[in-house]
Amino acid sequence: MRLFIACILALLVITSPAMADENLLPIEAFAKQQQISNLQISPNGKMLAFINRQHDQPVLTIKNNSGEVIRIVGVGEFKPRRVIWAGNKDVLITGSFTGRGAHHSSEYRANEHYRVLSYNIASEKTVILLKRSKGNRLRHRIDLGRVLAVDHQLPAAFMPILGNILRVNLENGRGVVVRRGVSSINSWVVDAQNNAIAREIHRQQSDEFIIQVREGNKWRELYKEKTAIKSFSMVGLNMAQTALVIKFNSSKAPYQSLYEMDLKTGNISGPVFQVDDFDISGVVRDPYSNLVIGAAWVNDMREYHWFDPQLASIYTQLKRSIPGHAIRLVSWPKDRSQFVVGYAKLGHPEQFAIYQPKTHKFEHQATSRPQLDQTRLGQVKSFKYAARDGLEIPAYLTLPVGAKNKNLPMIVLPHGGPQSRDNAHFNWLAQLLASRGYVVFQPNFRGSSGYGWKFTAAGWGEWGKAMQHDITDGVKYLIDQGVVDPKRICIVGSSYGGYAALAGGAFTPELYKCVVSIAGVSDLNSMYKWTWKEYGKEHWVVKYWGRSMSGKEERRETMKNASPARFAKQFQAPVLLIHGEDDTVVHIEQSKKMLSALKRAKVDVRLITQKNGDHWMSYQETRIETATEVLAFLDKHLKQKSGQ
Repeated sequence: MRLFIACILALLVITSPAMADENLLPIEAFAKQQQISNLQISPNGKMLAFINRQHDQPVLTIKNNSGEVIRIVGVGEFKPRRVIWAGNKDVLITGSFTGRGAHHSSEYRANEHYRVLSYNIASEKTVILLKRSKGNRLRHRIDLGRVLAVDHQLPAAFMPILGNILRVNLENGRGVVVRRGVSSINSWVVDAQNNAIAREIHRQQSDEFIIQVREGNKWRELYKEKTAIKSFSMVGLNMAQTALVIKFNSSKAPYQSLYEMDLKTGNISGPVFQVDDFDISGVVRDPYSNLVIGAAWVNDMREYHWFDPQLASIYTQLKRSIPGHAIRLVSWPKDRSQFVVGYAKLGHPEQFAIYQPKTHKFEHQATSRPQLDQTRLGQVKSFKYAARDGLEIPAYLTLPVGAKNKNLPMIVLPHGGPQSRDNAHFNWLAQLLASRGYVVFQPNFRGSSGYGWKFTAAGWGEWGKAMQHDITDGVKYLIDQGVVDPKRICIVGSSYGGYAALAGGAFTPELYKCVVSIAGVSDLNSMYKWTWKEYGKEHWVVKYWGRSMSGKEERRETMKNASPARFAKQFQAPVLLIHGEDDTVVHIEQSKKMLSALKRAKVDVRLITQKNGDHWMSYQETRIETATEVLAFLDKHLKQKSGQ
């Protein structure tokens, strides 16, 4: 055990900021995608598969247990999201690519096509699963990217498609229906033998969400909710395989917690796990049994609770041995003889090691961003402040290295969503900005997720109002504390954060010296209309966005009054707009509307359109271009003497 701790401490010394190179790093060091991600051990423990970047492009890399690279597989324009072993010879990669084609709304435009690739180590053959099907029925589907479970013996992948479950042959990519359903099925739960045991149905016309369980060849209703927007999600099967694990999110449960729903009676018990002051963000399912074995939440950094006693013991040991770090059990073989462990300090990139519980051997494998290994990064601090109505707002501040925390230029960086949140994990843009001398403020305004139902619900219908006030009140708090120079503040955001940046420029124009919106919403009514064209007026997604943007008030007028494009004449600061041409989440028309409105109001504005750019800046070139343009814009307007 002493040897184990000594090895870890030695690794921490190697990567200590005290040994950092003080030279200014290029933009690319921060803006590039992770070098290493998705490390997955094969079921027999003899190989490691992960996504690596070669010549700035993602590739699947496979190593043997001696550390020798045995395969490198290019994936072209595919955007990898997960790596999954299926047996010991096949590796699945889930992800997407952006394609253009006819849409159900009769438009010819970009769509994100979700797919699964299968790579066989022996044949060195890559297959797109379900690319070919009977009558080519699935050829133009965009939703073929979910793996429900894998059979490690055949091997095969189980994929939910059009309300059915298909068992997909990894050699030819063809699927066979093994469980028929109906098109209104939202999700399935399978047991340890990959048998479907529960399903969720959404009856859109009657606003009913129903959980059914299988009895023989029939399905019996176990639970029903009549509501426009459901309060629950099925997240798996408990370890005893006697109950569904359900995550509830409603006024009846102050914080998202896990409950059990008995498969026979439908009785709900629990919560079986909850955390004071924070929502459960997700669960961990065992890759070999499909059962729920752990739960995750975020305080400042991600934390875990394990229902599996063996994993709980290993996690506790690692937490004690690597204090001050977030610990993640990333993957393990079927015999659990070794684990890929992710570990990271506040504000720092994640590192990876192989840990062997029997011998306590801890062997460093890789750093997600090796170009930052010897760099002293900005300190991330969490704090809370009171909004004008007394609501406590959690937030983060990233401080420039070596700067005196007084009278600094500041970048306000609101998160996207808006139902998401910022945390103290590594944020490439915040650290890039801090490296250039800016203090970065990231508020988790009301409407953010993670802090309970009441905190999230407080943001409904508050776009441009209380949600924006929370950001404004945080800026004023930091000014009052003397941290920030009130004449050198800009606001930068992406997605909802882009909306918040524009709202800041429109509704508190005296506060900001410049505004940057990346893929931001500018006109809520047109965004809402675009959403119901996508899904249909009665879809729960449309109702969700209606509730988020307008609450219970008269929808059109509320959205109009919260739309920055309608208030272009109120802007005083110059504006930079950046938007990908292939954005499938917030259409580029949102930035074009803002551009036209600001030009008519004679506001200094520029729009950068990014060819092949998507909503997430998935491609290296778009991230680097975005970072370069944003920094140049900020430096132009903020890099001057205080008070000028």
